[in-house]
This record gives sequence, structure tokens and C-alpha cells, in this order.
Amino acid sequence: MVAQEDESSRAPTNLEVIQTLTRQVSDSVVTFVKPADSVRVTLRPMETAWYVQGIVLQSVSERGRIPTQSLSASYEMELAILTVEVAYANVHRNGLFGARVVDRTVSVEFFVKVVQANSGAILLNKNIARSVSDIVDASEVERLENPAIPATRGVLPKEGFFSTILEPLAALGALAVAVYLLFHVRS
Repeated sequence: MVAQEDESSRAPTNLEVIQTLTRQVSDSVVTFVKPADSVRVTLRPMETAWYVQGIVLQSVSERGRIPTQSLSASYEMELAILTVEVAYANVHRNGLFGARVVDRTVSVEFFVKVVQANSGAILLNKNIARSVSDIVDASEVERLENPAIPATRGVLPKEGFFSTILEPLAALGALAVAVYLLFHVRS
């Protein structure tokens, strides 16, 4: 039971966050397609969009549309990945002697286009961006990243001056004052 609690309290991987953000974009785009109609979904660039393709197709079908590769589909929906970025910032300690943590921001931006096939009407043609920020354990960064997908990796900054020098000095100073007061008050 403890292992399950540990698993549920772990931060989602960068890929899981990217897929969640992609799902949000896809859910908003698919509303431009009439329910129960067929839609040809195209993801670009094809070489790197494979890790979100399943999420997009799932979003389309769960929203009551019929994803297809047929050229006779009622709608065409194109999603082109413009940016996928994982950024880490502000490495610090969680409390005086706490674990090192880091701020994580995951961002995605897509160019999206929805065209009604029979009329050629462009129903949507714009960039959509989503991002989410949270705080993760610095020791977990390697687990959060996927070595096979460069977009899931970010650069971990160095700890700041306060965390590396001043925080330990402040802790030592507080300890010295406590010891001094302990012996001074006793005598």
C-alpha cells in the first residue's frame, strides 16, 4: 500500500505532461468538427509527432468524431508542432535542510488548421499554446525525462548562491547560537 502512495504522489513525467497539454489543444480543436463526422487528422512534423499522435486520435474519437486517413473525410484537421519545451529554473531547497527542488515549466505550441472538405471553408487557422508549471524534486529529473525523446529533456540550472553558501552558513550560525544559549542559560 505504501508503494501505491509513493507512485501516486510522484510528479508526472515530462512526456505525460506534454501529452496532457496536447490533449487540451486537441480537445479544443476538435470542437470545430461536427459530431459523428469523419475527420482526416494530420500531425506534423511526422518524424517527431509520433509521441502525441495516439493522444490526438484518442481525443478525436472520444469527442464523437471519426478519425480516418481517407481523402474523402468530411473535415481535415492539421496539427503542426511548433515548439515543445521543458524548462527548469530556480533550484532551491525545500526548507532549511529539505531536498533540492526545481521549478519545471512544460510548454507546447501547435499551429492548427481545420478545413471543411466539401466547401473548402477554413474553420480554424491559428497557433495554440499551452503550458503548465510545477515544482519537482531535483533528484527526480532524470526519471521525468525520456532519453529517446529530446523534447522531454531540459537543462537543469545550478543551485543559486543562497542555497549553496548562505543557507548552510545560516544553519551553522543558528546551531552555534543555540549551543551558546544552551550553555549560557544553564550557568
